[in-house]
Amino acid sequence: MPRLTLFLFLFFTTLLTASFILTNQTQKNKNFTLEYLYDDSSSLTIDEIQKTDFTQTIPSQFTKGYHSGTSWFKITLENKSKNEDFILYFTEPFWSSLDLYTKENEEWSVQKNGLDILLKDRSIEDNNPAYHLHIHMGEKRTFYVKGKTVSGHIGEFQIFDKQEFFRPSRITITEAYTIYAFILLGLVLLNIYNFIMTKERIYMYYIAYVFSFILFTSMKSGSYLTLGLHGWDEGLHVVGAFVILFLLLFSGKFLKLNTYMPYMDRVFKIYASVFLVFALLISLSVPYSSLLFNIFSALFFILLLFTTITVWSRGFRCARYYFLALTIFAPTMLLMTLTFNTILDNTDITRYSFLAGAFIEIIFFTLLLTNRYLDTYSANKCLTMQTKELQEIKAQLTIEAKTDLLSGLHNRRYFSEMSQKSFLQAKRYEENLSIILLDLDKFKKINDTYGHQTGDIVIKVTADILKYLNREDDIVARYGGEEFIILLPHTNLYEALVIAENIRKKIESTEIHSESDDIFHVTASIGVAQLDTINDENISKTIQRCDNAMYKAKQRGRNKVFSLS
Repeated sequence: MPRLTLFLFLFFTTLLTASFILTNQTQKNKNFTLEYLYDDSSSLTIDEIQKTDFTQTIPSQFTKGYHSGTSWFKITLENKSKNEDFILYFTEPFWSSLDLYTKENEEWSVQKNGLDILLKDRSIEDNNPAYHLHIHMGEKRTFYVKGKTVSGHIGEFQIFDKQEFFRPSRITITEAYTIYAFILLGLVLLNIYNFIMTKERIYMYYIAYVFSFILFTSMKSGSYLTLGLHGWDEGLHVVGAFVILFLLLFSGKFLKLNTYMPYMDRVFKIYASVFLVFALLISLSVPYSSLLFNIFSALFFILLLFTTITVWSRGFRCARYYFLALTIFAPTMLLMTLTFNTILDNTDITRYSFLAGAFIEIIFFTLLLTNRYLDTYSANKCLTMQTKELQEIKAQLTIEAKTDLLSGLHNRRYFSEMSQKSFLQAKRYEENLSIILLDLDKFKKINDTYGHQTGDIVIKVTADILKYLNREDDIVARYGGEEFIILLPHTNLYEALVIAENIRKKIESTEIHSESDDIFHVTASIGVAQLDTINDENISKTIQRCDNAMYKAKQRGRNKVFSLS
């Protein structure tokens, strides 16, 4: 009877022992069990651990929450395969130390790993902890892993045969994270372009949010270690605090809280300051700061959900898109938070679904913001076109305001303004200034004989002649009816008379074709006067003398040039 009791005890003890059999069936092994012991004081040595009974059995993919002490893992493997070399792989890079103890010839050998150890000093250069295991065929061996982390005691042990682990085509967790990060970086570049084009602060906040999330995934994957940098124990939660901080700032802008919920806008800004403080406290390794950060993060997402629904109910339609993105992203972040805090088991879904949720959310918001940019661009383009049209209309009105529509010359109003300016300048600097005034002879008879349309032709032909003979600084205008006037800066009386005579001859020699194809000629009587800088009190005096000279020309038989000195 005692022998039977002993046999049954040994039999059930063997069943309860967390051991795993390695076979030729699989090249990668997961979903096995191992033994776990928590050392709250972090004082136990490996020799003491070897003599200690491990009373807790856990799955290879586990979560044990936040602790300041040391976690010990006991892994018993029995090799029934043809291979003798294996790799023990751990999926989380953020443990400060994760050392493997193996007993060789009654001596303990240690493969040190974790953030405290540079990649070049590890037995296998991988961002995640990885260890060489040598087990003879038919041999059963026990390995101990000692780990410490300021983050959650979470992770997964996997066992590969050596050939499979180093297979070049095998996609590692780090590589998957890297591909993920590069895709997000492309979205960052798109939003940088949107920001440059619009200068709107919302794009800057979103760029900071996505970029900080890329850094967060870098901390999750340990990919920053490949740059030769030392491990940063608190990096995961410090960067995580900035992720939520920038998400806060972006959300406040996107939901237009300053318009729809001003008091909540102030709460969001206070919350942002709180997460900035969390980043500082966590970086200084203040006890329980990471745990409090997780609690505040969960409260923030609840607050964000409430705010989004409220803003939506108050008439801001874009809030519904934010709500949709939030219902995708927030649950996956909640799953990860609950997993880190042992409320949920650590599975691939609870552990990694936040990556898919964040990716969908980032893509969704990038599309929304890009559409916002396109709307803004379209509105600005429309506004630019409208502004251009208004400027063209204004320019046209300005031209019309100073132009005689029939002749295309300046009108009397514009001439009056410019002649007054020229008069003041000539008086001040004692410069020459002359005026020519011409009147078409017997213009009424032309209208009566050939009709008013032919009269308009005469006006246009005369205007073309004046334009042709016009000098660069001269100002030619239709003064009224069949009268035309020319302002001649820097021109004395003699020079003006020469110009006037050329105009008279050109008008006289030009053939006019009537509406009925009759050909006739017209003449003009022209008066010329020069500004008297001493006696002329205003330009009207000069114009009046010019007008008198023109009538003298008419009195002397028309088609003449006359001046009054």
